[in-house]
Amino acid sequence: MEKAAEKLSKLGMESLVLKGGHLKSRMASDLFYHKGKVEFYTKPRVKGAVHGSGCFFSAAITGYLTHGLSIPQAVEKAESIIQDVFGFGLGVGGGFKVVNPLIPLYNEAEKYNVVEEVKLALNKLLENKRFPQFVADVGSQVVMALPYPSTTQHVAAVEGRIKKIGETLRADGGVRFGVSSHIARLVLACNRLDPKVRAAINLRYNKKLLQALKKVGLTASSFDRKLEPKRVKTMEGETLGWGVEQVFKKAEKIPDVIYDLGGEGKEPMIRVTGRSILEVTEKIHRALEHLN
Repeated sequence: MEKAAEKLSKLGMESLVLKGGHLKSRMASDLFYHKGKVEFYTKPRVKGAVHGSGCFFSAAITGYLTHGLSIPQAVEKAESIIQDVFGFGLGVGGGFKVVNPLIPLYNEAEKYNVVEEVKLALNKLLENKRFPQFVADVGSQVVMALPYPSTTQHVAAVEGRIKKIGETLRADGGVRFGVSSHIARLVLACNRLDPKVRAAINLRYNKKLLQALKKVGLTASSFDRKLEPKRVKTMEGETLGWGVEQVFKKAEKIPDVIYDLGGEGKEPMIRVTGRSILEVTEKIHRALEHLN
């Protein structure tokens, strides 16, 4: 790609982008060449295809240039926004879906509501007297994604997690986007398989709690970390995505409860999922009321 960019630049262009969508790799890399310097923009490859991606990308660059951004700034912004829309095509008939350029606006419009809902859910949990005994040793996280999430930056969570200090609970920080890693990735994995699922809370594994969750009518499924492929183990943050795929294959849907019995250096965990964080909180409250 670098050699191609150098040859093309000799035709008279000082700036150009070579798209890497057709490369055979897990990641897609675009090359940006500007005045003899090369920069790569790499992002996870999105499954499926959408029409209009090249048109959207070039139009975005043009739009940013009209706002007075430099060429490097315009390309950087366009690369960022294209990642937000690629996974959410718009169905307008037969064949491939098309790029929906309004997705960034939809997400932006929902940021306030998502943050406020996570705050409300957090307060409800902190008020429940039975909740502290089920906070995970590593801390529990309360997360909810925007309507069209593609990265952890689209998932709101409690900064620093909820932790048990003695007999009381403490939320280390406020609610922000991009502060959760593991549970945010779980939600992203669930959302890719079922776009309605946008929220989750992780809890300490407890047999009685698991039974109570099932007793109130919630579906549950588990994955075995011992069966995790080596390629997944060696990649940071991939375990929960793999686990979600395993339970989805068994249940043919995203269950209300995803749990595992842990592994080497990994705490056993229960994770409750749902369409919204208030729905997830309500599921947990119902189960806690049925505990003996």
